[in-house]
Amino acid sequence: LFSKEMEGTWELSFCSQPYLFRSNPFFMARRSSCSSDPILRSYYEDDCMNLQQTLQSSGKIGAIRQIVKGGQMTSEIDFVTGFGKSALVSIAALRPSAISSGPSAWDVSLRSCEVKGKYPQLARQLREIKAVMSGVIKAPPFATTYLDENVRIGRDQDGAVYVFRKALDNTNPTDYSSIRGTTKII
Repeated sequence: LFSKEMEGTWELSFCSQPYLFRSNPFFMARRSSCSSDPILRSYYEDDCMNLQQTLQSSGKIGAIRQIVKGGQMTSEIDFVTGFGKSALVSIAALRPSAISSGPSAWDVSLRSCEVKGKYPQLARQLREIKAVMSGVIKAPPFATTYLDENVRIGRDQDGAVYVFRKALDNTNPTDYSSIRGTTKII
């Protein structure tokens, strides 16, 4: 499953649903923690919709990237707010899925999640979301199809489609050291 062709910086270019941030391992893990239909409805109606409203009312979403190197993915979502630039950065371990029948599915295990910069509304909402996750840090398999060396399609457990284009062969996460302040979520 893992090869040098997978490695690099991949930018989201299309998403089949309105919550672009769901391609981040933090939200994959949150979705995975939904054990019943009422909890799943709450995830979409409360977590996703409220977060989307916060993001739209206080700024705008910039680039959404996944940087893959070996068995690790760094997911970055850039924001521009009234507080300046900020980012949601999650790190996850990747490995071939043991439960998916498809040849190109990843098991995604969340290792960390931080808000870089000052974005108090986002940090508050992410802490509230984390509180209901019951310690779940593993997401269900994320099916991935490589169309060629520059385009891949991911599908989450709900069938949402994410098209990523390889922007760079670079496997170094973005240097956010110029942005002051970090809030650790996980």
